[in-house]
Amino acid sequence: MPTAAASEQAAGQAPDSCNEVPVLLYTGVVKRPDRPKGLKPSSLAVSELCVERQLAAVAADPDDPCLLKWRKVHKPWLPQPPEGLCLNCFRDPFVLERPSTDNGHIWRIMVGAGIRDSDTGMVCAGDICHTQDVRNASGPTKVPAKAAGGFRADYPTERNAPARQAATGTALVYKSKHLLSGWVFEGHLCTARDREVDGVVWECPVMAKLPYLQTNTPAAMLQQGTSSTYQDRYLFSVSIGRSPAIYWLGQYVEGRFDINHATGPHPLDLGDLLYAPNLLTDPQGRVLLWGWLSELPNPGGLHDYAGCISLARQLQLSPEGYLHQQPVPELRQLRMEPSWTAATVTIAPGESRHIAAEVPASYFDLEVSLKPQPGSTSCTAGIVLPAWSAADTVNSRNGAAAAAASGSMTENQGAILVYDFASCQLSVIIGPGVGQEFSAAAAAPAGSSQATTASDSNNSSSDNGSQDVAAMLLARYTAAGSGSDGGASGVRQLGGQLRLSPFQPLKLRVLMDFSLLEMFTADGQTLSTRCYRGRWPTATNSSRSNILTSSIDSSISSNVAAGAAADSGYVTSGQDSSQAAAAAAEPAGSATAKGAPGGVWLLAFGSQVTAEDVGMHAMSSAWVDQAT
Repeated sequence: MPTAAASEQAAGQAPDSCNEVPVLLYTGVVKRPDRPKGLKPSSLAVSELCVERQLAAVAADPDDPCLLKWRKVHKPWLPQPPEGLCLNCFRDPFVLERPSTDNGHIWRIMVGAGIRDSDTGMVCAGDICHTQDVRNASGPTKVPAKAAGGFRADYPTERNAPARQAATGTALVYKSKHLLSGWVFEGHLCTARDREVDGVVWECPVMAKLPYLQTNTPAAMLQQGTSSTYQDRYLFSVSIGRSPAIYWLGQYVEGRFDINHATGPHPLDLGDLLYAPNLLTDPQGRVLLWGWLSELPNPGGLHDYAGCISLARQLQLSPEGYLHQQPVPELRQLRMEPSWTAATVTIAPGESRHIAAEVPASYFDLEVSLKPQPGSTSCTAGIVLPAWSAADTVNSRNGAAAAAASGSMTENQGAILVYDFASCQLSVIIGPGVGQEFSAAAAAPAGSSQATTASDSNNSSSDNGSQDVAAMLLARYTAAGSGSDGGASGVRQLGGQLRLSPFQPLKLRVLMDFSLLEMFTADGQTLSTRCYRGRWPTATNSSRSNILTSSIDSSISSNVAAGAAADSGYVTSGQDSSQAAAAAAEPAGSATAKGAPGGVWLLAFGSQVTAEDVGMHAMSSAWVDQAT
């Protein structure tokens, strides 16, 4: 986002060009001087704290491929909402159509909004504009000291006050022959059908016609549209004040989206953070999407950053009519050494396998296909990204001071991915101390019992698959992380149902860039979140061990690793097969002792799991230099 004036905050989209000069459309805000005291910013309260208007900036140097400098156009191209509409939101413009012969050479845009109920008594977006004509402002707007009508003495300041929730999400549609002037309100793109589900405010609306996923389906069938599945489908997505963003798939014609016959709303992501996505169609015709992943919680003044942008993902429509999301192929260019591959890794029930120990665990790209044992009636697979010792983790930008100030709930985090082949349920348990016993075992000196001893060998692990492993993990780590006063542990569970058949293999790609964690399944579903692991520890001990009972065996068996290496074709970059087998058979902790810890742990519950076509690569990261 280009630098804006001190009084403006921006969110918006860059159209291709206006007279060959790139133009950025965005929402700017000016604080209301009489804003209600005690009302904190939120998606539902912005318009009560600020005046929102639609602004533009043009590239100062259109020939600069990076477009680093922009010049603001001070006159708003859309200064206020339409007359007669009481809105709780007026922000985030998005270009629906560009001039073409098909649409009469017009621009068409939409702006996010929410229609307030008539009897709420709440201030409407744009009300303050009635006391000063900002539509013809030639410079920064000066807001008068008193708004029209003002705020009554008992105006609600609770973020989720009932009156603030009495609204219906919508998107306003405008058209014009010119990008920066002459906009005419056309009506509503569509309106929420159920405010509880669809949202009372629609922020960051985006839309795109989805290209079809390339499959073996006959091209003629796709082109002829022999069923509704193969008709043109548009993705319409909004953010409704809580994560993740939601979307519908349906028909769009001339500024109207048919929400009544669309499928949805569906979560855009199975995680807990993806919000305010933006998208574009690139010159290859691909629809690419990025989303905002905020901090948990907001770090405030402790950090010099807040939030990050997800990896670029490509959106397509599957033959079955589902949204299919995958990381863009260009991300493979970020792969670097060291790397580790294996044709097959076998994990017996109740066992764990440490793989790719030479690959950094803070920035990696992992691909794996997990298969249950044929004939299984219960089977669960797991991938562990363990937390590290709290005393040895350091925040990747601001050091130990920030770690100490922010507390354990946002440091020393780990994650365990769990997939139940019977229910097709994908879960991620994430939080402080999660999986820490695995890293403690790997860091322990050779021969340490911490690396090889199960918590309770008297209990059989063969019954693991009949239990809800994700629920068991959540309960264990929540109990372990709670304080003596019963305080919150910071452990949470994410995930959802996958579009797979029971006991069908799970093909998965996991990408981690320090705190950014994103997972993609082969059937086109995604899970994105933040996991604050800090740096790898330098010490070889841990204050927490044996968290799990024997029903979730945390032992790391060097003899199992050696046997698997001998017949599975493990290959670590720079090693031949015999060296790789020897490395896999080394005692637990030896890689850490050499100063090259990393990798992940694979788990199996209930019955044997086979990991095939395993590949783990270090991934180039902008954070690497700052974290070393």
